[in-house]
Amino acid sequence: MKGRYVVYTVFLLGLMIMLESCQEPAAGMGKSPVYLTTEPQDVWGLYVDVYNPVLPGGVSDETFWITIASHYKDPTGATASDYATVYIYEYRVTYYRLDGNPNVPEPFMMHLNSKVEGGSTLELETVVLRSDAKLKSPLKELVFGGGEGYIQLNAVIEFFGEDLMDNKLTTKFVLYMRVSDM
Repeated sequence: MKGRYVVYTVFLLGLMIMLESCQEPAAGMGKSPVYLTTEPQDVWGLYVDVYNPVLPGGVSDETFWITIASHYKDPTGATASDYATVYIYEYRVTYYRLDGNPNVPEPFMMHLNSKVEGGSTLELETVVLRSDAKLKSPLKELVFGGGEGYIQLNAVIEFFGEDLMDNKLTTKFVLYMRVSDM
């Protein structure tokens, strides 16, 4: 009978060790202590010129300044942590037209290596329309006032990051763009 208790005790001890090893890492509980938001530096959007004869090739990338802010989920700061630093490693830009027409520039992704500390901000100059998109349909038809004259687009800019506990974080900004040959 005494041997049976020893076996049960060893079994329960082994089960407890196994369950304990399945818990979250010591650095955190698997959830980031921060969340990200985006703020524009220009609230009116962007007017884009599809052709400029003084530029080499007549086109250039369009950029826009965006501020990424890190906010603690606990506003009292009780969860402030060194693990709240977020590394932004890429962003994706996709488009949709305000008139519902599905003919839009191709989406693209840009890789970067920027960090935003917990509770602080990061200013990024982001490419929101690549120069090669101006040389393809539907934007190339706008040169010299052709086509529709202008196209109203929204660029959806989504940033992807990771904190020091390997938690994935994202934030999104929608930028209005009026594209024409000015």
